[in-house]
Amino acid sequence: MTDITDPADRLAELAAQVKDGEDAKRERGRLIRALYDADPQTWTQTRLAELGEISQAAVSKLVHQPANSTVMDSNDPAAVIGRWCGVLMFIDEARTRGARRDGRTAISTAWDFVMPFFQKFQIPPAIVADSQVRIDRDLTMLRKRGPAGTAKAADEALLDVYGHATTDIGLAPMTPLQQGTANLALWHQLYTLRRTVGWQREEG
Repeated sequence: MTDITDPADRLAELAAQVKDGEDAKRERGRLIRALYDADPQTWTQTRLAELGEISQAAVSKLVHQPANSTVMDSNDPAAVIGRWCGVLMFIDEARTRGARRDGRTAISTAWDFVMPFFQKFQIPPAIVADSQVRIDRDLTMLRKRGPAGTAKAADEALLDVYGHATTDIGLAPMTPLQQGTANLALWHQLYTLRRTVGWQREEG
């Protein structure tokens, strides 16, 4: 079973795979731009250069050149499902933080339900549909007890994700390239939401 890849591990993996083809080169560049754009304090150019095994000058060129498009404004089904999962992961984090703050035990979230399917890179539309009740419950709890701004940020992100879907959200099975796109979109969406609510770094 394929685990959800941490972006640092994925960037190092792509550096090792670049010799195998242009797809890895393109994804490495996209990931570097996405991470730096989402949180430049955490993902410094020096760190990105080390992880990507390229020069800092190359990283500087990548992060400052205009991109034609990003996973955040893409209608690609893999990008859409990845972003959707990123929102669910953020909601899970927010509910956990809220429960920890209040001394409560966090209960299962929509992300707990979806995560095993994402780990296999197989999320059919039926799973997305089955998740809606759980998402609605999670958002209701965030509005009542969640950290400030998290419910609003998640609501707006989901609205944007649904707006980019040109068909029912879901994709199964995913090709290796689609897996990379979905994983990139997940982390980019998650980091963007963390930044929106002032979480520059993930807390314990």
